[in-house]
Amino acid sequence: MSRQSHSKNHSLDSCPVTPRSHKHSSDDISLQDSSIVKMCIDATDKVLSSEMPPSKLLKTFSKTKIKILDSNFSKAFLRIFVFSLPPDNRLILFKLTDLVQNGKIDKTTLGRLLFGKTFLEETCLTFVNTLLAKKEEVFLLNGDPAYTEDGKIISASPSALWDYQMANSAEEPLFFQYVANLFSDDDFVIEKARTEVVRLKAVSTQEYEKFEILIRFLRLKKIIISLLKKGIDGTKRNRILEFFNEKNFPKGLLREFDDSFALNQSQKVSEIVRKRNLKLRIISNENVPSSIERVYVKKLKKYILSSTLPKSQPIQKSKAETQNGFEFGAGSPLKSESFWLITKENVETVVEQLALADQQRLSEIPVFEFCSELIEESPSVCQYIEWLKCLEQKFMKLGNEKDVLNWLVKLAWSMSKIYEMNLSHLLFSILVRKSIEVQDFTSLLKKNRKIEYANLYTLFSIQKNCGIYRNHMKLVSENVSKILVFTIWLKDMIGIKQIPIWEENSHNVVCYNRVKLQTEKIHELVKCINTPFPYYRVDKFNMYFQ
Repeated sequence: MSRQSHSKNHSLDSCPVTPRSHKHSSDDISLQDSSIVKMCIDATDKVLSSEMPPSKLLKTFSKTKIKILDSNFSKAFLRIFVFSLPPDNRLILFKLTDLVQNGKIDKTTLGRLLFGKTFLEETCLTFVNTLLAKKEEVFLLNGDPAYTEDGKIISASPSALWDYQMANSAEEPLFFQYVANLFSDDDFVIEKARTEVVRLKAVSTQEYEKFEILIRFLRLKKIIISLLKKGIDGTKRNRILEFFNEKNFPKGLLREFDDSFALNQSQKVSEIVRKRNLKLRIISNENVPSSIERVYVKKLKKYILSSTLPKSQPIQKSKAETQNGFEFGAGSPLKSESFWLITKENVETVVEQLALADQQRLSEIPVFEFCSELIEESPSVCQYIEWLKCLEQKFMKLGNEKDVLNWLVKLAWSMSKIYEMNLSHLLFSILVRKSIEVQDFTSLLKKNRKIEYANLYTLFSIQKNCGIYRNHMKLVSENVSKILVFTIWLKDMIGIKQIPIWEENSHNVVCYNRVKLQTEKIHELVKCINTPFPYYRVDKFNMYFQ
Protein backbone atom coordinates (compact mmCIF):
# COMPACT_ATOMS: atom_id res chain seq x y z
CA MET A 1 0.00 0.00 0.00
CA SER A 2 1.37 3.40 -0.91
CA ARG A 3 2.03 6.06 1.68
CA GLN A 4 -0.62 8.27 0.13
CA SER A 5 -3.38 5.70 0.28
CA HIS A 6 -2.34 4.73 3.79
CA SER A 7 -2.78 8.27 5.06
CA LYS A 8 -6.16 8.68 3.40
CA ASN A 9 -7.58 5.55 4.98
CA HIS A 10 -7.23 6.98 8.47
CA SER A 11 -9.81 9.74 8.30
CA LEU A 12 -11.48 11.18 11.34
CA ASP A 13 -14.66 9.31 10.40
CA SER A 14 -12.90 5.93 10.23
CA CYS A 15 -12.44 5.63 13.98
CA PRO A 16 -15.26 5.95 16.50
CA VAL A 17 -15.35 7.75 19.79
CA THR A 18 -16.66 7.14 23.26
CA PRO A 19 -18.15 9.47 25.85
CA ARG A 20 -16.04 11.13 28.51
CA SER A 21 -13.38 9.00 30.13
CA HIS A 22 -14.00 7.06 33.35
CA LYS A 23 -11.33 6.97 36.02
CA HIS A 24 -9.96 3.63 37.13
CA SER A 25 -10.92 2.51 40.60
CA SER A 26 -8.17 2.35 43.19
CA ASP A 27 -8.10 -1.46 43.12
CA ASP A 28 -7.52 -1.75 39.35
CA ILE A 29 -4.49 -3.86 38.51
CA SER A 30 -1.96 -2.25 36.19
CA LEU A 31 -0.59 -3.98 33.15
CA GLN A 32 2.86 -3.18 34.50
CA ASP A 33 2.48 -6.30 36.68
CA SER A 34 4.30 -8.87 34.53
CA SER A 35 2.60 -11.85 36.18
CA ILE A 36 -0.84 -10.45 35.32
CA VAL A 37 0.27 -9.79 31.76
CA LYS A 38 1.62 -13.34 31.41
CA MET A 39 -1.62 -14.78 32.82
CA CYS A 40 -3.71 -12.93 30.24
CA ILE A 41 -1.41 -13.79 27.32
CA ASP A 42 -1.35 -17.47 28.33
CA ALA A 43 -5.14 -17.47 28.55
CA THR A 44 -5.52 -16.06 25.03
CA ASP A 45 -3.03 -18.63 23.69
CA LYS A 46 -4.93 -21.48 25.36
CA VAL A 47 -8.24 -20.31 23.91
CA LEU A 48 -6.62 -19.98 20.48
CA SER A 49 -5.33 -23.58 20.70
CA SER A 50 -8.70 -24.79 22.07
CA GLU A 51 -7.12 -25.83 25.38
CA MET A 52 -9.48 -23.53 27.28
CA PRO A 53 -13.07 -22.42 26.62
CA PRO A 54 -13.66 -18.70 25.86
CA SER A 55 -15.83 -18.35 28.98
CA LYS A 56 -12.74 -18.85 31.16
CA LEU A 57 -10.99 -16.07 29.26
CA LEU A 58 -13.69 -13.65 30.35
CA LYS A 59 -13.34 -14.83 33.95
CA THR A 60 -9.54 -14.39 33.81
CA PHE A 61 -9.81 -10.82 32.55
CA SER A 62 -12.56 -10.03 35.06
CA LYS A 63 -10.53 -11.49 37.93
CA THR A 64 -7.39 -9.49 37.12
CA LYS A 65 -9.44 -6.32 36.38
CA ILE A 66 -7.25 -5.65 33.39
CA LYS A 67 -8.34 -2.86 31.09
CA ILE A 68 -6.57 -3.08 27.74
CA LEU A 69 -7.84 0.25 26.43
CA ASP A 70 -8.48 3.43 28.33
CA SER A 71 -12.10 4.46 28.15
CA ASN A 72 -11.05 7.57 26.22
CA PHE A 73 -9.92 5.74 23.08
CA SER A 74 -11.06 8.24 20.48
CA LYS A 75 -8.24 8.73 17.99
CA ALA A 76 -8.32 10.21 14.53
CA PHE A 77 -5.75 7.77 13.23
CA LEU A 78 -6.13 4.19 14.35
CA ARG A 79 -2.57 3.07 13.59
CA ILE A 80 -1.09 5.93 15.60
CA PHE A 81 -3.49 5.17 18.44
CA VAL A 82 -2.53 1.47 18.58
CA PHE A 83 1.19 2.27 18.69
CA SER A 84 0.62 4.87 21.40
CA LEU A 85 -0.48 2.03 23.70
CA PRO A 86 2.03 0.43 26.10
CA PRO A 87 3.67 -2.64 24.45
CA ASP A 88 1.86 -5.06 26.81
CA ASN A 89 -1.53 -3.59 25.95
CA ARG A 90 -0.75 -3.72 22.25
CA LEU A 91 0.37 -7.37 22.41
CA ILE A 92 -2.80 -8.49 24.19
CA LEU A 93 -4.92 -6.41 21.79
CA PHE A 94 -3.26 -8.19 18.86
CA LYS A 95 -3.86 -11.64 20.36
CA LEU A 96 -7.51 -10.86 21.09
CA THR A 97 -8.11 -9.85 17.47
CA ASP A 98 -6.62 -13.22 16.49
CA LEU A 99 -9.27 -14.92 18.62
CA VAL A 100 -12.06 -13.14 16.72
CA GLN A 101 -10.57 -13.91 13.32
CA ASN A 102 -10.25 -17.59 14.28
CA GLY A 103 -13.85 -17.75 15.46
CA LYS A 104 -13.01 -18.35 19.13
CA ILE A 105 -14.88 -15.29 20.40
CA ASP A 106 -17.33 -12.86 18.81
CA LYS A 107 -16.98 -9.09 18.39
CA THR A 108 -19.17 -8.29 21.39
CA THR A 109 -16.96 -10.44 23.63
CA LEU A 110 -13.88 -8.69 22.26
CA GLY A 111 -15.44 -5.32 23.09
CA ARG A 112 -16.14 -6.40 26.66
CA LEU A 113 -12.61 -7.77 27.06
CA LEU A 114 -11.11 -4.51 25.81
CA PHE A 115 -13.28 -2.00 27.64
CA GLY A 116 -14.66 -3.88 30.64
CA LYS A 117 -17.53 -2.11 32.39
CA THR A 118 -17.20 0.96 30.16
CA PHE A 119 -18.25 -1.11 27.14
CA LEU A 120 -20.80 0.77 25.03
CA GLU A 121 -22.06 -1.56 22.37
CA GLU A 122 -22.57 0.81 19.45
CA THR A 123 -19.38 2.85 19.67
CA CYS A 124 -17.15 0.01 20.88
CA LEU A 125 -18.37 -2.40 18.19
CA THR A 126 -17.69 0.25 15.55
CA PHE A 127 -14.16 0.51 16.91
CA VAL A 128 -13.79 -3.30 16.91
CA ASN A 129 -15.06 -3.55 13.32
CA THR A 130 -12.60 -0.87 12.17
CA LEU A 131 -9.74 -2.55 14.02
CA LEU A 132 -10.48 -5.99 12.57
CA ALA A 133 -10.92 -4.65 9.04
CA LYS A 134 -7.53 -2.93 9.14
CA LYS A 135 -5.67 -5.30 11.45
CA GLU A 136 -2.79 -6.12 9.10
CA GLU A 137 -2.22 -2.48 8.24
CA VAL A 138 -2.65 -1.20 11.80
CA PHE A 139 -0.17 -3.56 13.48
CA LEU A 140 2.48 -3.34 10.73
CA LEU A 141 5.84 -1.99 11.93
CA ASN A 142 6.78 -0.60 8.52
CA GLY A 143 4.65 1.95 6.77
CA ASP A 144 3.93 5.61 7.22
CA PRO A 145 4.88 6.23 9.94
CA ALA A 146 7.33 3.40 10.64
CA TYR A 147 7.57 2.09 14.21
CA THR A 148 10.04 0.08 16.27
CA GLU A 149 8.82 -3.01 18.12
CA ASP A 150 8.34 -1.00 21.31
CA GLY A 151 6.13 1.53 19.53
CA LYS A 152 8.59 4.37 18.89
CA ILE A 153 8.31 6.22 15.60
CA ILE A 154 11.39 5.95 13.37
CA SER A 155 10.30 8.05 10.42
CA ALA A 156 7.25 9.49 8.72
CA SER A 157 6.22 11.64 5.80
CA PRO A 158 5.25 15.27 6.49
CA SER A 159 1.58 14.30 6.04
CA ALA A 160 1.90 11.49 8.60
CA LEU A 161 3.65 13.86 11.02
CA TRP A 162 0.71 16.23 10.70
CA ASP A 163 -1.68 13.38 11.44
CA TYR A 164 0.43 12.46 14.45
CA GLN A 165 0.30 16.02 15.79
CA MET A 166 -3.47 16.16 15.42
CA ALA A 167 -4.09 12.77 17.08
CA ASN A 168 -5.18 12.90 20.72
CA SER A 169 -2.23 10.69 21.65
CA ALA A 170 0.26 13.33 20.45
CA GLU A 171 2.50 14.94 23.04
CA GLU A 172 3.40 18.60 23.31
CA PRO A 173 5.35 20.48 22.07
CA LEU A 174 4.22 20.48 18.45
CA PHE A 175 6.67 19.97 15.59
CA PHE A 176 4.67 22.23 13.28
CA GLN A 177 4.74 25.00 15.87
CA TYR A 178 8.54 25.24 15.89
CA VAL A 179 10.30 23.34 13.08
CA ALA A 180 7.77 23.05 10.26
CA ASN A 181 10.07 24.85 7.83
CA LEU A 182 12.62 22.02 8.16
CA PHE A 183 10.46 19.54 6.27
CA SER A 184 7.51 21.47 4.78
CA ASP A 185 6.53 24.88 3.43
CA ASP A 186 3.90 27.49 4.26
CA ASP A 187 1.48 26.25 1.60
CA PHE A 188 1.59 22.72 3.02
CA VAL A 189 0.81 23.92 6.57
CA ILE A 190 -1.99 26.26 5.44
CA GLU A 191 -3.69 23.58 3.35
CA LYS A 192 -3.40 20.97 6.14
CA ALA A 193 -4.83 23.45 8.64
CA ARG A 194 -7.72 24.31 6.31
CA THR A 195 -8.54 20.62 5.79
CA GLU A 196 -8.41 20.01 9.54
CA VAL A 197 -10.76 22.92 10.31
CA VAL A 198 -13.28 21.65 7.74
CA ARG A 199 -13.11 18.16 9.25
CA LEU A 200 -13.46 19.39 12.84
CA LYS A 201 -16.41 21.59 11.93
CA ALA A 202 -18.17 18.59 10.38
CA VAL A 203 -17.95 16.47 13.55
CA SER A 204 -18.07 19.14 16.26
CA THR A 205 -21.83 18.69 16.76
CA GLN A 206 -21.24 15.29 18.38
CA GLU A 207 -21.46 15.95 22.12
CA TYR A 208 -18.98 13.30 23.19
CA GLU A 209 -16.24 14.75 20.97
CA LYS A 210 -16.27 18.33 22.24
CA PHE A 211 -13.21 18.01 24.48
CA GLU A 212 -11.20 16.26 21.79
CA ILE A 213 -12.26 18.80 19.20
CA LEU A 214 -11.10 21.61 21.51
CA ILE A 215 -7.67 19.98 21.86
CA ARG A 216 -7.23 19.97 18.10
CA PHE A 217 -8.44 23.54 17.72
CA LEU A 218 -5.87 24.61 20.33
CA ARG A 219 -3.12 22.83 18.39
CA LEU A 220 -4.22 24.45 15.16
CA LYS A 221 -4.13 27.87 16.84
CA LYS A 222 -0.55 27.35 18.02
CA ILE A 223 0.58 26.23 14.57
CA ILE A 224 -1.13 29.08 12.70
CA ILE A 225 0.10 31.75 15.12
CA SER A 226 3.68 30.50 14.77
CA LEU A 227 3.27 30.78 10.99
CA LEU A 228 2.03 34.36 11.27
CA LYS A 229 4.86 35.33 13.60
CA LYS A 230 7.36 34.12 11.03
CA GLY A 231 5.88 36.51 8.50
CA ILE A 232 3.93 35.53 5.38
CA ASP A 233 2.71 37.47 2.36
CA GLY A 234 -0.77 38.92 1.97
CA THR A 235 -2.04 36.14 -0.28
CA LYS A 236 -1.28 33.48 2.31
CA ARG A 237 -2.73 35.62 5.09
CA ASN A 238 -5.99 35.88 3.15
CA ARG A 239 -6.06 32.11 2.67
CA ILE A 240 -5.80 31.68 6.43
CA LEU A 241 -8.60 34.19 7.04
CA GLU A 242 -10.90 32.17 4.80
CA PHE A 243 -11.08 29.35 7.35
CA PHE A 244 -9.58 30.79 10.55
CA ASN A 245 -12.53 32.95 11.57
CA GLU A 246 -15.50 33.08 13.94
CA LYS A 247 -17.66 30.96 11.63
CA ASN A 248 -15.32 27.98 11.86
CA PHE A 249 -13.33 28.56 15.04
CA PRO A 250 -14.32 28.88 18.74
CA LYS A 251 -14.42 32.61 19.60
CA GLY A 252 -12.59 32.14 22.87
CA LEU A 253 -9.51 30.89 21.03
CA LEU A 254 -9.32 33.71 18.51
CA ARG A 255 -8.13 36.60 20.71
CA GLU A 256 -4.41 35.85 20.59
CA PHE A 257 -4.75 34.89 16.94
CA ASP A 258 -6.30 38.28 16.12
CA ASP A 259 -3.47 40.16 17.86
CA SER A 260 -0.86 38.14 16.01
CA PHE A 261 -2.61 38.50 12.68
CA ALA A 262 -2.95 42.26 13.01
CA LEU A 263 0.73 42.79 13.70
CA ASN A 264 2.23 39.83 11.90
CA GLN A 265 4.89 40.13 14.59
CA SER A 266 5.62 38.22 17.77
CA GLN A 267 6.39 41.21 19.99
CA LYS A 268 2.86 42.31 20.87
CA VAL A 269 1.64 38.77 21.55
CA SER A 270 4.69 38.02 23.70
CA GLU A 271 4.15 41.22 25.67
CA ILE A 272 0.46 40.45 26.24
CA VAL A 273 1.25 36.95 27.44
CA ARG A 274 4.14 38.19 29.57
CA LYS A 275 2.06 40.84 31.36
CA ARG A 276 -0.88 38.51 31.91
CA ASN A 277 1.30 35.74 33.33
CA LEU A 278 3.22 38.21 35.48
CA LYS A 279 0.05 39.60 37.06
CA LEU A 280 -1.47 36.19 37.71
CA ARG A 281 1.68 34.78 39.25
CA ILE A 282 2.39 37.78 41.46
CA ILE A 283 -1.18 38.09 42.73
CA SER A 284 -1.25 34.37 43.58
CA ASN A 285 2.21 34.56 45.19
CA GLU A 286 3.38 31.85 42.76
CA ASN A 287 7.09 31.39 42.05
CA VAL A 288 8.68 33.48 44.77
CA PRO A 289 11.72 31.28 45.43
CA SER A 290 13.58 33.44 47.90
CA SER A 291 13.49 36.47 50.17
CA ILE A 292 15.36 38.35 47.45
CA GLU A 293 12.07 39.00 45.66
CA ARG A 294 9.62 39.71 48.48
CA VAL A 295 10.05 43.48 48.68
CA TYR A 296 9.51 43.83 44.95
CA VAL A 297 6.54 41.46 45.01
CA LYS A 298 4.79 43.78 47.48
CA LYS A 299 5.50 46.79 45.31
CA LEU A 300 4.40 44.94 42.19
CA LYS A 301 1.12 43.96 43.83
CA LYS A 302 0.52 47.60 44.66
CA TYR A 303 1.17 48.62 41.06
CA ILE A 304 -1.13 45.88 39.73
CA LEU A 305 -4.01 46.80 42.02
CA SER A 306 -3.72 50.46 41.10
CA SER A 307 -3.31 49.65 37.38
CA THR A 308 -0.05 51.57 37.29
CA LEU A 309 2.31 48.67 36.66
CA PRO A 310 5.38 50.10 34.91
CA LYS A 311 5.55 48.98 31.31
CA SER A 312 8.49 46.86 30.29
CA GLN A 313 9.84 48.59 27.24
CA PRO A 314 12.03 46.67 24.80
CA ILE A 315 15.63 47.76 24.69
CA GLN A 316 15.93 50.51 22.13
CA LYS A 317 17.86 49.65 19.02
CA SER A 318 18.84 53.20 18.18
CA LYS A 319 22.27 54.17 17.05
CA ALA A 320 24.75 53.02 19.64
CA GLU A 321 27.54 55.03 21.13
CA THR A 322 30.85 53.24 21.48
CA GLN A 323 33.19 54.26 24.27
CA ASN A 324 36.45 52.48 25.08
CA GLY A 325 35.30 49.19 23.56
CA PHE A 326 31.81 49.20 25.09
CA GLU A 327 28.53 49.87 23.30
CA PHE A 328 25.71 51.73 24.97
CA GLY A 329 22.24 52.46 23.60
CA ALA A 330 20.41 55.75 23.64
CA GLY A 331 19.63 57.23 27.04
CA SER A 332 22.04 57.92 29.86
CA PRO A 333 25.53 57.13 28.55
CA LEU A 334 27.89 55.36 30.89
CA LYS A 335 31.64 55.64 30.55
CA SER A 336 33.48 52.34 30.75
CA GLU A 337 35.58 53.50 33.68
CA SER A 338 32.37 54.17 35.62
CA PHE A 339 30.93 50.68 35.25
CA TRP A 340 32.54 49.76 38.59
CA LEU A 341 29.72 51.72 40.25
CA ILE A 342 27.54 48.65 39.79
CA THR A 343 29.51 46.94 42.56
CA LYS A 344 28.12 49.54 44.96
CA GLU A 345 24.56 48.48 44.15
CA ASN A 346 22.67 45.95 46.23
CA VAL A 347 23.47 42.48 44.91
CA GLU A 348 19.85 41.35 45.05
CA THR A 349 18.77 44.32 42.94
CA VAL A 350 21.53 43.70 40.39
CA VAL A 351 20.47 40.04 40.16
CA GLU A 352 16.87 41.01 39.40
CA GLN A 353 17.79 43.63 36.82
CA LEU A 354 20.26 41.31 35.09
CA ALA A 355 17.60 38.60 34.87
CA LEU A 356 15.07 41.02 33.36
CA ALA A 357 17.62 42.37 30.87
CA ASP A 358 18.65 38.88 29.76
CA GLN A 359 15.07 37.70 29.35
CA GLN A 360 14.22 40.85 27.38
CA ARG A 361 17.17 40.33 25.03
CA LEU A 362 16.21 36.68 24.44
CA SER A 363 12.61 37.65 23.70
CA GLU A 364 13.82 39.82 20.82
CA ILE A 365 14.99 36.73 18.91
CA PRO A 366 12.19 35.53 16.58
CA VAL A 367 11.30 31.93 17.42
CA PHE A 368 11.58 30.79 13.80
CA GLU A 369 15.28 31.72 13.82
CA PHE A 370 15.92 29.06 16.47
CA CYS A 371 15.28 26.31 13.91
CA SER A 372 17.45 27.85 11.22
CA GLU A 373 19.97 25.44 9.73
CA LEU A 374 22.56 28.17 10.31
CA ILE A 375 21.35 29.20 13.74
CA GLU A 376 24.82 30.30 14.82
CA GLU A 377 24.77 32.80 11.91
CA SER A 378 21.23 34.05 12.53
CA PRO A 379 21.26 37.89 12.78
CA SER A 380 19.22 38.03 16.00
CA VAL A 381 21.18 35.20 17.63
CA CYS A 382 24.47 36.86 16.70
CA GLN A 383 23.22 40.16 18.12
CA TYR A 384 22.31 38.45 21.39
CA ILE A 385 25.71 36.73 21.61
CA GLU A 386 27.41 40.08 21.03
CA TRP A 387 25.42 41.54 23.93
CA LEU A 388 26.62 38.69 26.16
CA LYS A 389 30.22 39.29 25.07
CA CYS A 390 29.90 43.00 25.78
CA LEU A 391 28.51 42.24 29.24
CA GLU A 392 31.36 39.82 29.85
CA GLN A 393 33.95 42.45 28.94
CA LYS A 394 32.39 44.95 31.33
CA PHE A 395 32.58 42.55 34.27
CA MET A 396 36.09 41.44 33.34
CA LYS A 397 37.31 45.05 33.54
CA LEU A 398 36.02 45.56 37.06
CA GLY A 399 39.41 44.54 38.39
CA ASN A 400 40.77 41.84 40.67
CA GLU A 401 40.48 43.50 44.06
CA LYS A 402 39.30 41.39 46.98
CA ASP A 403 35.97 43.20 47.35
CA VAL A 404 35.23 42.90 43.64
CA LEU A 405 35.97 39.17 43.56
CA ASN A 406 33.76 38.49 46.57
CA TRP A 407 30.99 40.60 45.04
CA LEU A 408 31.20 38.70 41.74
CA VAL A 409 31.02 35.32 43.47
CA LYS A 410 27.97 36.41 45.46
CA LEU A 411 26.36 37.78 42.30
CA ALA A 412 27.00 34.59 40.31
CA TRP A 413 25.65 32.38 43.09
CA SER A 414 22.58 34.58 43.59
CA MET A 415 21.85 34.35 39.87
CA SER A 416 21.88 30.56 40.09
CA LYS A 417 19.48 30.64 43.06
CA ILE A 418 16.77 32.28 40.93
CA TYR A 419 17.64 29.87 38.08
CA GLU A 420 19.10 32.56 35.84
CA MET A 421 21.72 30.03 34.79
CA ASN A 422 22.80 31.84 31.65
CA LEU A 423 24.34 34.87 33.37
CA SER A 424 25.36 32.82 36.39
CA HIS A 425 27.43 30.68 34.02
CA LEU A 426 28.82 33.78 32.31
CA LEU A 427 29.92 35.27 35.66
CA PHE A 428 31.38 31.93 36.72
CA SER A 429 33.44 31.83 33.50
CA ILE A 430 34.76 35.29 34.35
CA LEU A 431 35.71 34.11 37.84
CA VAL A 432 37.57 31.12 36.43
CA ARG A 433 39.60 33.42 34.19
CA LYS A 434 40.31 35.73 37.10
CA SER A 435 41.39 32.76 39.23
CA ILE A 436 44.11 32.13 36.65
CA GLU A 437 45.21 35.77 36.66
CA VAL A 438 45.15 36.28 40.43
CA GLN A 439 47.66 34.51 42.66
CA ASP A 440 46.07 32.79 45.70
CA PHE A 441 42.61 33.51 44.30
CA THR A 442 40.69 31.44 46.85
CA SER A 443 42.53 33.02 49.79
CA LEU A 444 40.98 36.36 48.85
CA LEU A 445 37.47 34.95 49.18
CA LYS A 446 35.48 35.05 52.39
CA LYS A 447 34.36 31.76 53.93
CA ASN A 448 30.83 31.87 52.49
CA ARG A 449 32.10 33.02 49.10
CA LYS A 450 34.52 30.05 48.98
CA ILE A 451 31.60 27.68 49.52
CA GLU A 452 29.54 29.43 46.85
CA TYR A 453 32.42 29.36 44.36
CA ALA A 454 32.95 25.65 45.00
CA ASN A 455 29.23 25.05 44.45
CA LEU A 456 29.36 26.95 41.17
CA TYR A 457 32.40 24.93 40.12
CA THR A 458 30.46 21.72 40.76
CA LEU A 459 27.25 22.97 39.14
CA PHE A 460 28.91 24.00 35.88
CA SER A 461 31.37 21.13 35.66
CA ILE A 462 31.90 20.10 32.03
CA GLN A 463 32.21 16.43 32.98
CA LYS A 464 29.68 14.07 31.41
CA ASN A 465 28.48 16.78 29.04
CA CYS A 466 27.58 19.19 31.86
CA GLY A 467 25.54 16.42 33.46
CA ILE A 468 25.20 18.05 36.90
CA TYR A 469 23.80 21.27 35.42
CA ARG A 470 21.43 19.37 33.12
CA ASN A 471 20.10 17.18 35.94
CA HIS A 472 19.73 20.23 38.17
CA MET A 473 17.55 21.97 35.58
CA LYS A 474 15.37 18.89 35.12
CA LEU A 475 14.30 19.23 38.75
CA VAL A 476 13.08 22.81 38.25
CA SER A 477 9.32 23.10 37.79
CA GLU A 478 8.09 24.18 34.36
CA ASN A 479 6.20 27.09 35.93
CA VAL A 480 9.28 28.59 37.58
CA SER A 481 11.05 31.48 35.86
CA LYS A 482 14.45 30.42 34.57
CA ILE A 483 16.97 31.01 31.81
CA LEU A 484 19.07 28.17 30.41
CA VAL A 485 22.79 28.51 29.71
CA PHE A 486 22.58 29.75 26.13
CA THR A 487 26.00 28.51 25.03
CA ILE A 488 25.16 24.96 26.16
CA TRP A 489 21.74 25.18 24.51
CA LEU A 490 23.31 26.42 21.27
CA LYS A 491 25.90 23.63 21.33
CA ASP A 492 23.07 21.08 21.69
CA MET A 493 21.20 22.62 18.76
CA ILE A 494 24.28 22.51 16.54
CA GLY A 495 24.79 18.86 17.53
CA ILE A 496 21.18 17.97 16.67
CA LYS A 497 21.68 19.51 13.23
CA GLN A 498 24.15 16.73 12.46
CA ILE A 499 21.18 14.33 12.29
CA PRO A 500 19.81 14.32 8.71
CA ILE A 501 16.30 15.72 8.31
CA TRP A 502 15.39 13.27 5.56
CA GLU A 503 15.88 9.54 5.66
CA GLU A 504 18.55 8.16 3.32
CA ASN A 505 17.54 8.05 -0.37
CA SER A 506 14.24 9.78 0.33
CA HIS A 507 12.90 13.31 0.02
CA ASN A 508 9.52 12.51 1.56
CA VAL A 509 10.40 10.56 4.72
CA VAL A 510 11.40 12.69 7.71
CA CYS A 511 13.73 11.50 10.48
CA TYR A 512 11.42 11.59 13.50
CA ASN A 513 14.25 11.78 16.04
CA ARG A 514 15.65 14.95 14.44
CA VAL A 515 12.41 16.93 14.49
CA LYS A 516 11.49 15.67 17.96
CA LEU A 517 14.81 16.62 19.56
CA GLN A 518 14.95 20.01 17.88
CA THR A 519 11.36 20.81 18.81
CA GLU A 520 11.98 19.93 22.46
CA LYS A 521 15.13 22.08 22.64
CA ILE A 522 13.40 25.11 21.12
CA HIS A 523 10.42 24.64 23.43
CA GLU A 524 12.76 24.67 26.45
CA LEU A 525 14.07 28.10 25.51
CA VAL A 526 10.66 29.48 24.54
CA LYS A 527 9.34 28.49 27.98
CA CYS A 528 12.16 30.52 29.54
CA ILE A 529 11.21 33.55 27.46
CA ASN A 530 7.48 33.28 28.15
CA THR A 531 7.73 32.70 31.92
CA PRO A 532 8.62 36.19 33.22
CA PHE A 533 10.62 36.89 36.34
CA PRO A 534 8.42 38.54 39.02
CA TYR A 535 10.42 41.76 39.26
CA TYR A 536 9.94 45.29 38.00
CA ARG A 537 12.51 47.34 36.15
CA VAL A 538 14.69 50.00 37.71
CA ASP A 539 15.42 52.55 35.00
CA LYS A 540 18.90 53.51 36.14
CA PHE A 541 20.14 49.99 35.42
CA ASN A 542 19.45 50.42 31.71
CA MET A 543 22.76 52.22 31.35
CA TYR A 544 24.63 49.25 32.83
CA PHE A 545 23.17 46.56 30.57
CA GLN A 546 22.53 48.31 27.27
